[in-house]
Amino acid sequence: MPVSATWIDIRFTLPANTVDGGIPVVSTDDATTAMRSVLAIAAVWTGRSHCPGNRWNGDGDRRLGPEKVADHTGVTATFGEPLAPSLTTVPDALVGQCWPAVFAAIGSAVTDSGVPVVEGLLSLVHLDHAARVVGDLPKIPAQLTVTATASNATDTDMGRVVPVSVTVAGPDGATIATLEERFAILGRTGTAELSDPVRAGGTVSENATDTPRRRRRDVTLTAPVDMRPFAVVSGDHNPIHTDRSAALLAGLNRPSCTACGCRPQRSTP
Repeated sequence: MPVSATWIDIRFTLPANTVDGGIPVVSTDDATTAMRSVLAIAAVWTGRSHCPGNRWNGDGDRRLGPEKVADHTGVTATFGEPLAPSLTTVPDALVGQCWPAVFAAIGSAVTDSGVPVVEGLLSLVHLDHAARVVGDLPKIPAQLTVTATASNATDTDMGRVVPVSVTVAGPDGATIATLEERFAILGRTGTAELSDPVRAGGTVSENATDTPRRRRRDVTLTAPVDMRPFAVVSGDHNPIHTDRSAALLAGLNRPSCTACGCRPQRSTP
């Protein structure tokens, strides 16, 4: 089937009882092979038909400069005065440089029993995200080195959870930022309890004070009709957001709008 101008082959196995109504089967191995091709589209691995390597850490060289930061702001933060972007570059401007490595890490992730998680790629959702800037973001175009490593996936009541740790280093090798991402493969449930996400802003205090509810502002957000500009600046080229064939294969009527496209400027240094 065609997905984002690339043909994806999905092999079906026909059991003996198919002749009298039995259902064709897609094995885990065949699903894994097909989904690695879809993963290559999502990660924009030019010229590659599958995830590079097995247990690959997802190292890669990427470039970041003021123009990419401006592009990110232009697509995600054009909401007028009530939600005007700040003058500080948000860590999410770095995320687009990390997606190829993150998807490579997902492509190599397995469960404790050795089952590759990529077979369920069409049911993948971005569970939570935490970014922490520990160095200075480049003010001129600079080469970044991104390393993403996936831990073993765990089957929880939410689904199969895949943790991915990301380190972004500058030209001198010093760490600029770290990211902690969690993804879930829906439908692959288990007995493990889903742990809480990393607290926003790295807050560690348990102290909380009840305050009266106050109205801060009224804002209307409209979901984009086309997610391709967001894919360009965010680096997230998951075809279920940009391609109708992929969306239909995932059981959706049309490409879905990622929530990240509707929550601009959500991270703070």
